[in-house]
This record gives sequence, structure tokens and C-alpha cells, in this order.
Amino acid sequence: YGYFEMRAAFHGGAGAWPAFWMLSPDQTVPRVEVDIVEAYGGDPDGHHQAVHLSNKESHAWESNYTGLPASMFDGAFHTYGARITTDWITVYYDGKELSRFPMSESFRTPLYMLASLAMNPLEVERASGTYKMVIDYVRAYAAPDVMEQHLTGTDAADILNGGSFDDVLDGGAGADKMSGGLGNDTYRVDNAFDAVIEADGAGIDLVITSMTYSLSGQQIEQLTLTGLADIDAMGNELDNTLVGNAGSNLLDGGVGIDKMEGGAGDDTYYVDNALDRVVEADAAGNDWVFSSITYSLPSYVENLTLIGLGAINGRGNSSDNELTGNNGNNTLYGLAGNDTIRGGAGSDRLAGYDGTDLLDGGTGADLMNGGAGNDTYYVDNVLDNVIDEAGLDQIFSLVTYSLAVDRRLVENLRLTGNANVGATGNSLDNVLDGNDSDNKLDGGRGNDTVLGHGGNDALTGGLGIDRLTGGAGNDFFVFSAPLSVANRDIITDFNHTADTFRLQNSVMQGLGATGALEPRYFFAGTSAHDADDHIVYDQVTGALFYDSNGNVAGGVTQLATLTNRPTLLADDFFVI
Repeated sequence: YGYFEMRAAFHGGAGAWPAFWMLSPDQTVPRVEVDIVEAYGGDPDGHHQAVHLSNKESHAWESNYTGLPASMFDGAFHTYGARITTDWITVYYDGKELSRFPMSESFRTPLYMLASLAMNPLEVERASGTYKMVIDYVRAYAAPDVMEQHLTGTDAADILNGGSFDDVLDGGAGADKMSGGLGNDTYRVDNAFDAVIEADGAGIDLVITSMTYSLSGQQIEQLTLTGLADIDAMGNELDNTLVGNAGSNLLDGGVGIDKMEGGAGDDTYYVDNALDRVVEADAAGNDWVFSSITYSLPSYVENLTLIGLGAINGRGNSSDNELTGNNGNNTLYGLAGNDTIRGGAGSDRLAGYDGTDLLDGGTGADLMNGGAGNDTYYVDNVLDNVIDEAGLDQIFSLVTYSLAVDRRLVENLRLTGNANVGATGNSLDNVLDGNDSDNKLDGGRGNDTVLGHGGNDALTGGLGIDRLTGGAGNDFFVFSAPLSVANRDIITDFNHTADTFRLQNSVMQGLGATGALEPRYFFAGTSAHDADDHIVYDQVTGALFYDSNGNVAGGVTQLATLTNRPTLLADDFFVI
């Protein structure tokens, strides 16, 4: 038993057949062979390690193969080794374990070490040139009895103690006490009362478990979850490697520099160190990072929540992200994808960039920029600043809010909540929606749609051809825009018993004093019939006019069309 290694460089092509192998001295059956490395220079698929056993009854070979990389023919030095113990034959390439074969009685025999460079008879016709195998060293290390132990307990409460090498300890179903000693040890834990004991500096150790497990208080660096259950893995103050299973796992490495890999489920990670590393595969669940530091999502992780009170920042990736701030002043970048970005209590800066994004700054005075795409904003502070210059966008606001601000090229604004708040449009064709309270809605410039819904609302179309709907309540429709054929409203639901019109005296002169319109200034018909008839309504067509000249030709401008053609009287109008 021991460890056997060669360090060599292979230079070759078709025909070269370098090898480092071990062979039993007796050429009769049973014969055994360990091919630590065997390579065919002209066949990229022909590089392998192998263990060959001879069947006593059939005298036929029984073999196990493990492939090696084609890069071994790069002319550089590589190490090829085999560790033989009472339980296993373990084969290594450049210090990394590649394969492990159970020990059999056939191998309990002396073995020669051979290093050879032969000609592959299957590649003779393609062979050319000179082939070299440059050997730096060949070494054999003796083991006292066993270099590595695989210790397995029973269903009872067992005590397992490893040695100075890399041990595997599996206590079985009972409440076991396992101590690996020196070396890089592996523990299999299947009972909540299993106790794992490791000393400081006694190797890089691994716990494999199918249950929720914490490394806290233990000198263990690695933890791997197995099975399909939704279980969790917690690290300690060391630099941990946590690996999840196929379920939905919570992975929290603790204060060290940790690597966390979740697997196939919907996994949750806790990050507290700038050098923590989260690894996810494509389409491996909908995953979430909770971070107490500034953090950028790695590939294939969808969601990020900032925790704590610090003014920290978060950045998404090319997926559809959900980013959430904490109560500090955060900057959150969505980047590509259709992102949902929520700020929290601080005064935050939110940027959606590409995609159709949802931005909600939270309760602070926030700056929100959706970037390209059809974005949605939630506003709850009069100091919230929305910037958007692309796409068809929507704002939901709890407070009085105006779209008529530089770089706020948002088309649609809806008031939410129960407060008496207002909305003002911009130069675009806006849709303004009130809530069920008393709203003041002004379309501004553009051809707007203004909807009052419930409450006693004031609706102003402004410039353009606007469509106004008051909804329930005692609404009033305001005409204050300059008179023009380009400024004409469509009113869909005027109610004679509940709604009124407000006429701006500075725009429509000759209407008398402010307050209720005197009856002599109103006429129901197709045109004015005397000099005082300045407000004329044609119920047949629903057309409402202002006539500056009364029954003298040349002064008629249409104010609106009432699509439901209600009956109107002078008391439906007020001069302001």
C-alpha cells in the first residue's frame, strides 16, 4: 500500500503510446494491472486511466476506464499518481482525484511500477516523426498500514476516529461522534444529533448531509446538501464552500469569503462579504440574494434584496430581476431584462435601463429612470422625480403629480389611494385617471383622455382634442384653453343634475360677472338668436359653442361635443 507518482511531459502524435502503469509480477491468472496513465497520441478519445482484473473462471479481463484530457500532450509536465489502500485504488491527474475503484483481493499482491513509451500498433500507418516522453521523476511513498480510511458505523450511536490522512466517516443511522483527525476528511451526517469534531488547521474538511445543517462552531470548511428536500446550509467564520441539492435551499456562508452554489431549486443566498461568490446555472430555479453590502447579481440569479440600514447599492444582470432596497439611500440598476425595482424608505436612485420595467422608489424622495421600454412607476412623495424619454410609460401616484416636467416624457398617469389629489399632463397624448376622491385633472397639451372616476372632479382638457369623462360624483368641466379649432373637447357623460361647466372669463369675454351664468347669455339651438347669446348648445348634435358676437356672424368657436346629448340650461354653467 502507498502512493505512486510520475511527473512527465509527453511530446507526440499518431503512433505514440506513453504509459505509467503497475503490474503484478506473476504472469499467470489471476493477473492485475493499474494503468495510471495510458495515452494514444493519435486518438483524442484514447487517453485514459484503467484498472484491469482477471476473472479466475473465464480468464477474461474485467476493466474500468476513466478518460483523461487531450491536453496531456501539450509538452508540459503533468503528474500521474495512484494511491492504493486496503479499501480503494484512487487515481490522480495533476493532484486531482479522477477516479476511485474498490479494492479487491486480486490486488493484494506486490506490483511493479513501469514507465514506457511504445509504438501503438493500431496507428503504425499514420506514425511519423520522433516521439518523446520526458520524465522528471518516479516516486513511491510507503504507507504505515492505511493512508486513507472509509469508516462506516451501524444503526447504533457509534464513535468513529480517523487517522492522519484523508478519511471518509459515515456513522450510519445513530447519533454518532465522528473525528477525522488530520487530513482532508469527509463526514456523512444523517442524524440531527451526529457530532463532528475537527481541530483547527487539520485539513480542508467536508460534511455531506441530507438535512439542514450548520457549520457554526466547527473547524469545517465545506458543506454539501444531498437529496431532494428543501433544506438549508449555514457556514461559519471560515472561508466556506456550500453546495445545495435539487431542492430549494437557503445558503448562508457567514462572515468568511464563501462560495455558495445552490443547484436546481429556488435558492436563497445571504451575502455579507464583497468576495463572497454565488454560483447558479441557467434555468436552475428562481433564486434570491439577500445582501448587507453593495452587490451585483451574478449570471442566472434573478432577485436581490438589500438588508440592514447602510446606504448600499445593487445591480441586476441580463435576466428579469427583482431588486429591493433597504431603509438607507440606495442606488439600484436593473440593466437588461424586464425588471421590478423597489427602493424602500430612503431617498433612492432607481434605473431600469433596457426592458419593460416597474420602478417604485418607496417613501423617500426618489429619482427613477426607466430607460428604454414601456415602464411603470409608483410615486408616493411629491419630491419623487421620474425621468423617462422612451417607450409608452405609466405612473401610479398617491400624491398630486405633474407630467409637465423636463425629461418626464411619460404618457399615462393614474391617481391611487383615497386622498384628494391632482394630475397634470404634458405635451404628449396623455391618459389621466383619477381615484375615487375629489381630483383636479388637467390634460395639458396633446390629445388627452381624462377620466375622473368617483369623487367630485375638476376636468380640464387643455390644448388639443381631448376626451373627458367625469364618472360618478358632481364633476365640473373647465374651459380655459385659448379658443381654437385645435382645442376642442369630447365630453362623454355630462349629467345635468350633477355636473357643471366652468368658463374662463379671460378667454371667453362678454359672459358677465363671475359666478352662475346669467340665463341671457345662454341659448339652446343651432346658433345665437340675439347679441347676448354667447354660449350656444345644439342638443341634436351635442355641439357646445362660444359665440363672441352673439347673432352677428363670424364669432363662433366650438368648445366641445357632448356625446350623450343631455339637456342643458344656463345654470349648468359658471363663469370663473
